[in-house]
Order: sequence, then C-alpha cells, then structure tokens
Amino acid sequence: MVSTRGYPQLLHWLYRHQTQQPHLAQETKMLSTNQLQLPQWAIESNRQLGLAATLVLLCSIAYCYLLARLEGADASLTLSILWASSDWALWLLLIPILVQQISNHQGLSLTDKTQLVLVLQATAWMPLAAVLLRCSVELLMTQTPYAQVLSLAYKRAPLYLIVWLLLLAYVFWHKHAAEKTKASSLPDTEPDRPAQVRTFVVQSSHAEHVVRLDEVQYFKACGNYLEVKVQDNLYLMRATMKAVEKAVAGSVLVRCHRSFFVNLNYVQSMEYAPTGNHDIVLHSGEKIPVSKSFREQFRAQYYQSGGMARTH
Repeated sequence: MVSTRGYPQLLHWLYRHQTQQPHLAQETKMLSTNQLQLPQWAIESNRQLGLAATLVLLCSIAYCYLLARLEGADASLTLSILWASSDWALWLLLIPILVQQISNHQGLSLTDKTQLVLVLQATAWMPLAAVLLRCSVELLMTQTPYAQVLSLAYKRAPLYLIVWLLLLAYVFWHKHAAEKTKASSLPDTEPDRPAQVRTFVVQSSHAEHVVRLDEVQYFKACGNYLEVKVQDNLYLMRATMKAVEKAVAGSVLVRCHRSFFVNLNYVQSMEYAPTGNHDIVLHSGEKIPVSKSFREQFRAQYYQSGGMARTH
C-alpha cells in the first residue's frame, strides 16, 4: 500500500511553486529588460557607427565592382557584395556588442586601468573573428592555398586591429562626452543658503554670552582659558588655541602670535620697531605683538584684505 503521509507536504510544495512562479518570471523579465536598456549615448553610438559601417560597406562594394570592370574580370554585383561583406559586414554585428560591453562598465574612464583591461579583454576577439571570416571566405570562394591564406591573414590583421581600436576610442569618447554634458547640465540640488554665522559661548563674571565671530577683536591665550575681546568687554572662554585655529579657519581672524588671533577688520596699522619687533595697532589703540614665526603669514593676509601698513 502506498503511504499517503507525505501528501500534505507535497501539496504544500506544489502550492508554493505555483504561487511563486509568476513572481520569478516577472523578476526575470524585469532583469532582462533592464539589461537590454541602453543609455542614450550608447544608442547614439550604435546609430552613428552603424551608419558609418554601412557607408564603408557600400563604398567597398562599389570599389570591388568598379575594379572588376576596369580589370576586365567578371564584374558580378553578387561577388562584389560577397567580397566586401567578408571584410566589413561582420562589424555591423560587432559594433552593438562592443558598445554594450563599454556600457556595462559604469564609471569607466581611461584612467581606470582595471576596468579598461576588462573591456579590452572582453572585445579582443573581434579583430580575430574578422580575420577568420575573411580567410574562410577566401578558402571557400577561390580554394586558395593555405600559405596564401595565412599571408592574407597576416596582411588583414593590422587593418582589423586598427578598426577595433578606432571603434573603442570613438565609443569611449562618446561616453565621456555624454557623461560630462550630463554632469554640467544637472541642476544644483542644494538650495541657496545664507552663510552660516559662527558664534562662541563666552563667560563673564556673572553670565554666559553668545558672541559672533566677526565681533571678536582678538583671542589671547591665558592659561587654560582664552581671553576674548568684544567691543569694550573682555570675556573668558575655555578652549585651546589649536581648537580656535580650526574654528576660525577661512575667517577674518588671523594668527599673528603663539598666543594671539586678531581680527583684520579691527587692525588700524602695523608698527615696525628698530629692534625688529612688530606690533599690530587696533582701532581701540591696543597693541598686539607679531612674532617672527607668524609675521610673513600675517602680513600677506593683512595686505590681501586691503590693510595699509603704517610705519612709526
């Protein structure tokens, strides 16, 4: 007697298989559709290169026919088409494959040697296939000795190699130009934002205050704290000069001394003493020293900001 113990499991498996099969077919269809979709530059490359190859084929047919007429040979249009097609018809089939290979490598560029080698390896068989087709037609049509066929292959190989390299170069160029145009035409997705105002939290004897960076006249190192001069007030801030240097990078606050950052907007002049020391004179009359290690850097930024030095 046949056991029916496994029937429920079998029915359950059949139900799952039937219900999942449409989804699998749909996923396979979507995958194949996505693989067949080409970017616009690839479609345009296929069209232009196909037209060029067709034009070369037609010119080659006309050349073979006219040459046969001039030499007094049998000027058959069918034979002319056959000989010309043995040289160029195959490239009409190879061009879409070559474009597809390059299109499959996203972000491919001439500087990316790894992907470039992969494309060359994937398409290197094309000139070889063209040589084999040409030699096969030669053997079938004329029964040429093998030595002459090999000589023909030796002569044709450089031509097909050059054609292959020219096609690669053109598709590479077309792809690069299309991506560059696309990148330049993309709208700026970042909305215009007002410049962020940098602020600091400083302390007085009774409270904490938020001050704007452009209001600070100078920072001065003072032990574990920094003195922050804002208008006529002097505040304290717990920070290091290294942290301040990162915070004020690219602003009007410039380091002039191991212990000082000064705001260029509040600099009135620079004084050069006979001893070689330099001092910055603020609009408030305060003087801030300029050390030798920061002198050239400060002077360059001071003059670049439009400051005019005054010698005393």
